[in-house]
Amino acid sequence: MDQPTRPNPDSEAAELKMKLIFAAVAIGLLILSKLVFGW
Repeated sequence: MDQPTRPNPDSEAAELKMKLIFAAVAIGLLILSKLVFGW
């Protein structure tokens, strides 16, 4: 328990990780679509 002030750091870290992965995928799809369709 390194951070007693945060009740559930594991779930918060997992949620942040999911948001980062989702953002990375979304950006990747945008770049890929620009390369493929030449927007």
